[in-house]
Amino acid sequence: MVCTDTDGGQGDFWRTLSAIDLAHQAGLREHVLLTITDNVLTCGVSGNFERIVPIQKAVFTEVTFDSALAVLGAKVEFGRRNITEDAARKCEDARSKKSKVFAPLAPATKIHNLSYDFDGKQFYIKPESRKDEALVTSNPP
Repeated sequence: MVCTDTDGGQGDFWRTLSAIDLAHQAGLREHVLLTITDNVLTCGVSGNFERIVPIQKAVFTEVTFDSALAVLGAKVEFGRRNITEDAARKCEDARSKKSKVFAPLAPATKIHNLSYDFDGKQFYIKPESRKDEALVTSNPP
C-alpha cells in the first residue's frame, strides 16, 4: 500500500509518501520514501522573530503506480524563496489580521516528477529522480 500523510503545527506542514507492508509486524510496516516541508504560513519566521528562514512551499499534486512496470510516480509542487525580516513582519501582521495580503510572498513553484522502482520488496528512487528528490526534501534552515 502507498500512502500520503500530512502533519504539522504553527504554520509548518510535513507531508510524507510512504509504502506500507502489512506483512511486517507493527512498527516495521512503514517505509518512508519522501518527506517534504511547507512553511508558507509561517511568513519565514522561526521562533519569535529570532530567525528569518526561506519560505518553502511543497505539496504532492499526484501519486500514481504503474503495476505493469512496478513504478511509483510522485509529482511534487515545490518552490522556495528568501524573505527579509521587514517583509516577514508585514506578512505576519497581515496573516494575524486574516488578510490575503501575505499571499504574494509565497514562492513561485515548479512541478518535480519523481519515480521509484519496486524490486518486489521495497521502492527505490530512480537515479534520474535523485536530483529532484534532493531539492524537494531540502528543509528550511
